[in-house]
Amino acid sequence: MLDRMQVGEVARKHHIQLRGPEGELRFEECFTRDGFDGPYTILSHLRR
Repeated sequence: MLDRMQVGEVARKHHIQLRGPEGELRFEECFTRDGFDGPYTILSHLRR
């Protein structure tokens, strides 16, 4: 079973546009230590 932790506003699906309350685009980053064979997280940033 996958562990999942959610903090803050999260997109309903991966790899779609996530916009803030004022319409600003949030940028997505996949962060991993083992590629996609191991655990990873998807981060959303306000600025690049």
